[in-house]
Amino acid sequence: MFFLGKLDLNYVWLQLGPLRRKTGWDEYWEARRSLDAVLKANPRHVRARVARAWIDYIVDTRRDLARAIDVARRLAHDFPDNPELAAFLDARLAESRR
Repeated sequence: MFFLGKLDLNYVWLQLGPLRRKTGWDEYWEARRSLDAVLKANPRHVRARVARAWIDYIVDTRRDLARAIDVARRLAHDFPDNPELAAFLDARLAESRR
């Protein structure tokens, strides 16, 4: 169940991130259900907890973009070699210039 949820989450992240498509809602809900089932069976499953947090992050990024950018900037400072953070910030910068 964990790997099914993780696979769905990766699909959603790909669609929203690099491909910038607002699609993948079925996979989003399936990932939530899968990871919630894993956590119900084992609340201490660290990888499932992290993956479930990513799901909440994806949704929150669309709801509160200003806060997400602030958090991403602080994370980029601590993890400068993270390409996903750099891509997120670069995309937001490009959007603000339009």
